Amino acid sequence: MNGKRIASKLDYQLSVINRRKEIARHIMADFLVGGQLAPLSETQKRAVERVWGDRKQFFDWRWFELYNWSCPEIGTDIWKFIPVDYWLTYIDPIFAHPINGLVFDDKNMYDLYFPDVKQPKTVVRYIDGCFMDSGYHIIGEEDALKRCEEARNVVIKPAVGTCGGSGIVFWNGENSTREELKQLFRKRSCYIVQEVVRQHPIMASLNESSCNTIRMISFLYEGEVVVIPTAFTRYGGEGSLLDNVSSGGYGVGIDSEGKISSISRNHYEETVATPGADETRFIPNYSKCQSIARQVAPRLSHITKLIAWDFAIGEDSEPLLIEVNFERTSIQTFQSLNGPIFGDYVEYFLQKVTNHYVPKNPLYRGLVKMMSKMK
Repeated sequence: MNGKRIASKLDYQLSVINRRKEIARHIMADFLVGGQLAPLSETQKRAVERVWGDRKQFFDWRWFELYNWSCPEIGTDIWKFIPVDYWLTYIDPIFAHPINGLVFDDKNMYDLYFPDVKQPKTVVRYIDGCFMDSGYHIIGEEDALKRCEEARNVVIKPAVGTCGGSGIVFWNGENSTREELKQLFRKRSCYIVQEVVRQHPIMASLNESSCNTIRMISFLYEGEVVVIPTAFTRYGGEGSLLDNVSSGGYGVGIDSEGKISSISRNHYEETVATPGADETRFIPNYSKCQSIARQVAPRLSHITKLIAWDFAIGEDSEPLLIEVNFERTSIQTFQSLNGPIFGDYVEYFLQKVTNHYVPKNPLYRGLVKMMSKMK
């Protein structure tokens, strides 16, 4: 390896290390607002050291102390948690290629990607300066406005580049005008307009004003799709139309049978009682959501091998695919609510990182290790 190539690779490694430190600073600061750190016992420390010991410079140790606080029953299985800064910096980019995700993550393409999966009814599309109907036929603005007026209650979503519910707006013909709708159209460059979902009463019991969705994760493992058996439901605060945890909503854990937990958490790790808490509440057709994810994940394998799925449950108990998250899949809410969701797959992920990132040249490895300790 010549000097120029080493310098280039070291520059790349330094940028990765700095990005990881930024993630640790910003995300950890949020979660420590309502959360606390619980020091590990000596046996817990040894368990973490066994698996993570030679990677300590690549993550913030406090993640394990935060999870020890949020999941005090975890004991020596504490090592099965994955620090969020390590996940977002090293693991997620291997499985979910960021460039492919940006290129293909377009809600207007969902009907082409998933024609066999039930989704909210599309009223209008706006793609590259053209209004289109649900079948991708070009229509005029007046036709688009008329279709929304006929639907009466619609949600306008950015088709690309969305995060945390940003840019989503609702329009209801009963209390808004055509002119207001026209202005909403013209403020956006690429969007999809869909009918607002009428959700199942069990989902509505969490918060009636928002469409409350189920977030689950799948990944490709040795030629098979693994769907994590636990998940969580997001629901908005009282009166909110959005369910995103990062937009003021809450997450509530769902066990492998679809049972809804009685404890919810907000973005800052603060806990509240789940609205209408009832030990008998189960997500309708929860296993069908898992089946859909398992069925369609392979067709996206050239884009990403790690997917976060968002499902709603319609009033007829049928799942509706709301969103597919192709990259930057945060696992923080998953782990706080459900414990170490990846279980024994953790060591598989770590080996993937080793194979992908760790240089073989001993001198180069030493330089990378030295850089990682720099403040």
